[in-house]
Parts: sequence; C-alpha cells; structure tokens
Amino acid sequence: MSCAVNAPAPKTSLRHELAVGALLALAVLVFQGASLWDGVRHDDHLHRYKLRTLGWGWHDLIESTTFDFPGRQMSFWWQQEPAQWRYPRPLKMLIMKAEFVLVDGRPIGMHAFSLIWHWLCTLVVYRLCRWVLASWRWGLLVTFLFVINPNGALAVSWTAAHDTLISTFLLVAAVYAYARASFDEQRAPTALRWRPWLLAVLLWVASLFARESTIVFPALALGLDLCFGGRGTAWRRRGVHVTHVLLALLYLAWRFWLFPTGQFPGGYLDTPASAGYVLWAIGKWAELAGLLLIHLPLHSPLDYMSSQTAPVLVVHFVLLAVVVATLVGFARATRGVRGRWFGPLWLFVCFAPVVPIASMPHFAYLPFVGYALSIAAFLAVQPRSRQRRAAVGTVAVVLVAFGGHRLVNRASCRAEQLIAADVQFTTPPPKPGSKLFFINLPLPASFTTFALREAWGVDDIVGYTLTVASQPHRMDRPSTVERISPYELVVSAEPPGYFTTVSERWSLKITGAGAHFEPGMTVPGRLFDTTVLEMAGDGVTKLKFTFHEPLDRSDYYFYVSTPERPAYRLRFDPAFDAAALTAETARFRAEHARELAERDVFPKIAGWLRRK
Repeated sequence: MSCAVNAPAPKTSLRHELAVGALLALAVLVFQGASLWDGVRHDDHLHRYKLRTLGWGWHDLIESTTFDFPGRQMSFWWQQEPAQWRYPRPLKMLIMKAEFVLVDGRPIGMHAFSLIWHWLCTLVVYRLCRWVLASWRWGLLVTFLFVINPNGALAVSWTAAHDTLISTFLLVAAVYAYARASFDEQRAPTALRWRPWLLAVLLWVASLFARESTIVFPALALGLDLCFGGRGTAWRRRGVHVTHVLLALLYLAWRFWLFPTGQFPGGYLDTPASAGYVLWAIGKWAELAGLLLIHLPLHSPLDYMSSQTAPVLVVHFVLLAVVVATLVGFARATRGVRGRWFGPLWLFVCFAPVVPIASMPHFAYLPFVGYALSIAAFLAVQPRSRQRRAAVGTVAVVLVAFGGHRLVNRASCRAEQLIAADVQFTTPPPKPGSKLFFINLPLPASFTTFALREAWGVDDIVGYTLTVASQPHRMDRPSTVERISPYELVVSAEPPGYFTTVSERWSLKITGAGAHFEPGMTVPGRLFDTTVLEMAGDGVTKLKFTFHEPLDRSDYYFYVSTPERPAYRLRFDPAFDAAALTAETARFRAEHARELAERDVFPKIAGWLRRK
C-alpha cells in the first residue's frame, strides 16, 4: 500500500461502498457488541428519569440535561453549596427520547442504538480519511482503528455518551462536506461550491446542539485549507472562515448567556483564576494527548487536585515528553507528504474544548480520528517491506489496549450496578418518603437513588451519603459501624482514614467543601448532625452521626459497602447476628456470581501483576 503525495481522491463503485459498510458493521458488532449487555450506569439513570417524565418541547429537552447536586441525587452532609451541571444539548435528548420510546426504555435497545451510531461514525470517518489519505486501503485501516478506539469503549457502552457519538458523526460529516466544497476531485483547491459548504455549516450547527465540543469546526476547516491548499487557499477563503468564526462566537454567546457555568462545581470545571492557569492548561493538554498516544484511560486524576506535588509534575513531564517525541518523529518520517499535519491538528484541536473539564475516556472518541490519521500517514511512507508488519503491529497494540479498556469498563459497570442489586436483595419496595443512608458509597454510585426509584416504582425516596468509598468503584478497606445509642452511629476506619484518596478528595471538591476537617467539629444537618471524633493527619478515622429521630424508624434504611458486599443492609436487630450476615452474603454471592466475577476481574489482574 502507498499514499501518494498528490494523488487524487480515489473513486470506488457502489458495490465497493456497500461491502465496506457491511465490513464495518461486522467489525462494530464483533468488537463492540458485548456492550449490548452493559446495562444502565451512572447518569444514565437521571436521563431515563427525565426521558420518562419530561415532554418533547424545547424547554423539556434542555431541562433533560440539567444536573442538580444534590437535587434528586445523593445528599452529602459536608456539601456547603448547591452545584449544577447544565448542558444545552436538545438534539441529543430529542434523538435519545425517540430511541427511548421506540424500545420502551429497554437498556439493550438503547445500547443497540449506540452501536448504530458508532457504525454511522465509522462510515463518515472512512469517507473523510479515504479522501485525506488518497487511498481507500489506508482509509479503511484508519477506520478499523477507530472501531477499536480504546477510550471509545466507554462512549459506545455508556448511553449517556450519545452526545459524543451523535456530535462526532455530524462534525466528521461536516468536515468531509467542507473538503468536497473547497477541493476538486484531484484534491486541488477550486472555487468554493456553495451547496456542499452550506451542508457543512448545517451539519456543524446541528452538532453544536448535540455536544458543545464541536465548536472546533472553524479550526478544522481552516486546517484543511492550510494543509491541502496552503496559505493562499486559506486567504482566498477568508470570508468563509470569518463566517465560521462569527457563527461560533454567536453560539458561544447564546451558550454562556443562557447557560452560565457559575454553578459548575470546582474540580469538574477549572476556569482561569491566575496567570498560572496557562501552564496548567498546557499540562492538561499534554496529559490528554499523551494518555491517548499510550492508550491509557483518560480517567487520570492528575488534574482533579491541580496538584503540584513531585509525582504529579514528573508524570506530566513524562507525558509532555511523549507528545514532543511523537511529533518530532512524525515530522521527520512524513516529510514531503501532502496534508501530513491535518491528523495531529485534528487530535490537538479536538481536545481543546475539554481541557478545563475533569477527564473522561469518551473525551478521546473524536480526537482519536486525528491519531489514526497520523498513524496511517506515518505507516504509508515506510518501506514496503516494513509496512505490513508495522500496520499489523499497530492494530495489535490498539486491540490489546481496547481489550483492557473493555475489562475496566465492564468491571466499573458491574461494581456500580451491584450496589442497587444488593439493596434490592435485602429490601422490598419501601413506602414513599423513605430515607436511604449509605456508608462507604463509591462516588460514581451517587445516582443509585434514581436506579432504585425506577426498580421499585417508588418515586418519593431520598438518599444520603455518610461516607465515600476509598476507591471509585468499591470499598477496599475494612471499617466498623457501631450504634452507641438509639440516635447515634459511629463509623470508624483505620488510618489513613476517610477523605484521603483521590476519589474521596474529589467528592469534597465538587461539593464545595473547602474547609479542612478538625477533631471536634460538628456539621449540623436536617436529619442528622455529623461530628468528627478522630483524625490521622488529613484523614478522618472516626465520625459520629447524631440523628434527630430514632435510627430504627420504619422509613429509615442503612446500607454499608464493604470489600465483601456492595451494599448490605445494616439492621438494628439482635437476631441478625454475624452468622445471619454470613449466610445472607453467601446467598447474595451465589445469586450474583457472574456479575461479581465481572466486577472483580480487573482488581484480580492488578493483584496478580503486583505479586509478579
């Protein structure tokens, strides 16, 4: 295979196009089909509630992507001020609502739509990359890498990430339409074709109402003209590019005027507070690109704390070195290849809108197109004797990384779902107005009350988090819970105690808890007061919860997450002793053996690696 520097865009027959479409559909089904059984997780539950209860109007579709903390979610005793996520993504919610109605809300049906959107994305990625690389073979390689995009495993598995899939489809289609408007069949600059350009603009504007990060279209369109036509072409198109920028500014004015980010919680959105923000943003940008290049999950906690500790700085330096070395090697290898910088430009530009946001793996779904384009451009200039081996090796590396991401994703899905499953295992549907209190709750499970409301068919229940688990998806430390009076609970953990891991500290940051804990301090609450009894350094080792009503009220339910159980029910009944708990745990583990095995697969692999 070769990638000619000035080759025309390849022409193919209808039969060829249909064959490629069928091949890509098969690839999506083979490699991503397991996501059909991933179930419902995290803010999927909130979306499902709003899709069921809100209508089809503009206001309802906007409200569908508004998150209030605590609102109907968990309440945290340490939360000092309300927080709100507000996203104007009506197109995404309109499509999701139509899908929800068509499949009657069945999770497997919603996941099937995710697979369809992923397949549609592969079709437009193939068309664009075939044009950029002037080769349908290299275009197909790029598209196959996109199918198994490691960080994209979450985007396909998580139905709440529909906005990522829909917006990627629309944006890639918009860029391809602009390429056809700006260049002729020989990939040479030509007089602008107005119909394809208008189509590109319409597709881009539509994408903005699915996800804001597609605001990068003006930079991609300008980059396309610069990379394939040069500065002269970009200058002749200056009216078009100015129009793109004005439309983007108009959208941003609407976005931030009607939907300000003032209530976004700290730690989730970091905005400029000093001149040091520039260096922080550069470090975050290098972090995102570096993690993508080495195929590690974009769950990195490095940016959560804005920490400048030595380990964090070293990791950022290493990631920056990876990015710089990759760019230098790419520049040397692809010298003379037309349009070679379009792939790297795509990768870095598409990360720009999410630099201020706490990292998530699906953020790499759209930038991965640029990564795959760059890989193909690099491989295409290698000697023929090495091309095939290098291509096979690249696919193998990405495929192994994809498998690892799928394992992690599946484990996190199951860990979260088992919380609600354990609650339902011990608790029949409670009466309306009931209160659920969670000890050692994993932070991603803060949507558990939504899951339980839907499962029980009881809308009026409220959840409260007393302590957060040490790890994002499970409690991996022993703890004790004692009832010292009819109104008082004491929760203890060995040093380093609570609020010391990244997950726990981030829970403080996003809920606005800026004050440090001190022994003896008491935080009053509506249902209970919380007193810090003992600390070890910055960690809290003992907490007392003094309730205003008796603990054994019929509408109070207490659940504890432990290394053995996701959320067993704490009973204030002397007859329910250690033997009864052991027997109940054995029954639970037998009933959910497969889900527990899926949850534990990644910790088991990590433990095996540590032992080795």
